[in-house]
Amino acid sequence: MLPATQVVNFSENWKMLRQELTVEKEQLTIQQKAQMKALPALSSSEIEKKKRRNRKRKMNAAASAATSAEPSSADPTSAETATKKPKVCFAEEVVTTMTIKHTDQTQPTKVVAIDCEYVGGGFESRDNILARVSIVNQHGHCFYDKYVTPTEKVTDFRTAVSGIRPSNLRNAENFKKVQKEVSDLLADRIVVGHALQNDFKVLSLAHPRRLTRDTAKYKLFRQMANCFKTPSLKHLAQVVLGIQIQEGEHDSVTDAKVAMQLYTLHRKKWESDIGRYQRGKKP
Repeated sequence: MLPATQVVNFSENWKMLRQELTVEKEQLTIQQKAQMKALPALSSSEIEKKKRRNRKRKMNAAASAATSAEPSSADPTSAETATKKPKVCFAEEVVTTMTIKHTDQTQPTKVVAIDCEYVGGGFESRDNILARVSIVNQHGHCFYDKYVTPTEKVTDFRTAVSGIRPSNLRNAENFKKVQKEVSDLLADRIVVGHALQNDFKVLSLAHPRRLTRDTAKYKLFRQMANCFKTPSLKHLAQVVLGIQIQEGEHDSVTDAKVAMQLYTLHRKKWESDIGRYQRGKKP
């Protein structure tokens, strides 16, 4: 057994050790509290704000990337290949219906649209004489546009409507040549136009009915125009497309493009109606 003095000394040493341990523990607690104050816990509203900031940051980054990816207006090559939104303009401007690729701008497509301008001849200038013929492809690009030498004496150029002047016909193409070229271009293709029977008549051409799409005769367009008789192309353009054309002299290129625009806009229903009609005729 240890002497009493040693027991007393041991007790005092133990007390001192406990005091030191207590001090260290208090210091550690103070340090932990300080660290917790330095990194305070976020409330639910603060967390939501942080999420919104992160989402906004990502959206801004995506927008910046899209802007940098757009083709430069100074680069004509990239501008041609870029996707263009469909638009319809006035008579003096280009009317496009789809994306135009550089390689097919001047090529005929499966569907084409035609329009002709006439001058007057015969008694009281009542006869229609072909003076100009224009054809556009399904993309709305004109790939054929020629003035035609009149086949008889012109008594009225009808310039206010036709836009044809004597100077336009001085070096015009021979009628037979134009007729052959147009016939070859229309062969086996769907032909769109307005009052096509008039254009085929002055061209002295016939085209299969199953391959013609006449905007003047399509029932849906008559309903949209609220017109029981044949609606004019100008009226259809205003009612269906919301544009103004033929504000003076007509232009066969623009008229053909507008007819194509009308067809393209309602192509699926138009072709579906024709399919049902043809199926109904089968025995």
